[in-house]
Amino acid sequence: MTTGRAEQLLRKPEQGRSAFLELFFDLVFVLAFFRLSQELLEQLSWTGAFQTLVLLLPVLHVWAYTARFTDLFDPRNPLIQLLVMSTMFGVLVMAAAGA
Repeated sequence: MTTGRAEQLLRKPEQGRSAFLELFFDLVFVLAFFRLSQELLEQLSWTGAFQTLVLLLPVLHVWAYTARFTDLFDPRNPLIQLLVMSTMFGVLVMAAAGA
């Protein structure tokens, strides 16, 4: 059982609903996937498909780990919100770099 400050960061079992930040986080990833699909349409070849795959894998990796992180920890905590917002900013930079 956890005690102290770490216990304050964990999500409580009764918190079943998603927070606004989690939904906005998913919207940022939809934008990133849209940008990657647009890039694939512009470079419709095997090389373009490989380049899109190379950019898609890190985006999926970050999405999966951040979704798992916000599932374990309370996204209403200011520290967790700061971490999720900085991750969203990084994903927006990754999406812009793929353009």
